[in-house]
Amino acid sequence: MYHIAHHHLFLDVKPTNVLVNMEGEVKLCDFGVSGQLIQSRAKTNIGCQSYMAPERIIQGDASTYTVQSDVWSLGLSMLELGTGKYPYPVPDKNERVGLFAQLNAIVQGDPPSLPEDNFSAECRDFVAQCLNKNPQNRLTYAQLLEHPFLKKYEDVDVDMKAWAKQAYASRKDLLRQS
Repeated sequence: MYHIAHHHLFLDVKPTNVLVNMEGEVKLCDFGVSGQLIQSRAKTNIGCQSYMAPERIIQGDASTYTVQSDVWSLGLSMLELGTGKYPYPVPDKNERVGLFAQLNAIVQGDPPSLPEDNFSAECRDFVAQCLNKNPQNRLTYAQLLEHPFLKKYEDVDVDMKAWAKQAYASRKDLLRQS
């Protein structure tokens, strides 16, 4: 919340920059590319291309980065964390054509969505609002905080420490099996 209140742009929202420790505390990492928002905009093209909002890909280096770009990346990260996979074609590391196909899918294709059978309507709507192709129609941070998906769980006591320990144990078991 500090970063929202102080108008910081993260510039590199993606699942690998979200850490959960054994106490269940969630932290964002890699603030090396973050910046302070001045008059609602920051001119940069830094960040992971796979998580860039369509408008940043289209406008390239002349792109004007707004909070709405971080909102897109948040939605894409939530979708990937929820489904366990990145929703766009993943190019081979040496495949330049694959990268262009991926970026083209982000810009030209329909935004990805969460499957109906595994997620609540509120959760699906939250992610859909984040992944609106038009940045002017994406929710702001303040609107996201008031979204029914977050409000529904605002007063729910979640034992994040127990969840983190269980998730860590499950991950360890999976690694042992492979």
